[in-house]
Amino acid sequence: MLGEETVNAEVAKLQKQYGKQAVAGFISGMDYAVKDALKRATEAGIKLPTPPPELEGVTLAEALVKAGTAPDGIFWAGYLFDHALSHKLHKQVMIDIINNVSADANLTTHKILNQAMYDVAHALGHNQVKLAPLH
Repeated sequence: MLGEETVNAEVAKLQKQYGKQAVAGFISGMDYAVKDALKRATEAGIKLPTPPPELEGVTLAEALVKAGTAPDGIFWAGYLFDHALSHKLHKQVMIDIINNVSADANLTTHKILNQAMYDVAHALGHNQVKLAPLH
């Protein structure tokens, strides 16, 4: 979303903060979550709209920050997932992660995404976005 250099710097920062193994687990956890969400949405008969071509790069990052920022100004991964998937699908994907990977993987995915998207928000100048207590 923000370019390879920015992504690499963020991954390095997160690895220093959480450890390489946790960040690798986060990345694979997000891959699993996306695939599972698509599978669950298809099973539910939900047809995902084609995103508009302008929803990429900084515009996409801005939309994700907005979708995940609660009314109190805190970015929550779960709030983002509720908006991106629906609360029902978000809960099902979390259950799938817990049952097929681990509860720790579910927690790590939410925790590191909270930090990463907070960092993205601030990189975009949204300094009013607050860091979730779970990070």
